[in-house]
Amino acid sequence: MPRPDRSDDAGVEQLFRKHYLDLVRLASLWTVNTAEAEDVVQDAFANLQLSEISSPLPFLRTVVANRARSAVRRKNSERRAIDRLAAAPLAGADVSEDPLAAFDRALMLSIRRLPNRQ
Repeated sequence: MPRPDRSDDAGVEQLFRKHYLDLVRLASLWTVNTAEAEDVVQDAFANLQLSEISSPLPFLRTVVANRARSAVRRKNSERRAIDRLAAAPLAGADVSEDPLAAFDRALMLSIRRLPNRQ
């Protein structure tokens, strides 16, 4: 197959049609969420179009695997942070207060503490 590059949209489209579902299945092994797996594959194809790659399919497989693993790590990190926030006692919090309301208040306080520009 000819190397798809920026000027060869037909080659990228052919590669997409032929391997898209297999790449989504590969991403689904890590993400377990089909929509997230599709996003990972679409990002990989976007990277392919921006790169000068001589072997596009191995490149796509590598990018899909790396991005899917990164998505899982990010999601796990977010989950741990939320669990830590939810488990932390709030200063001055009423014990009978709804835990979700307490979490929302703690989240808003944390957001307000952020600098204006990051």
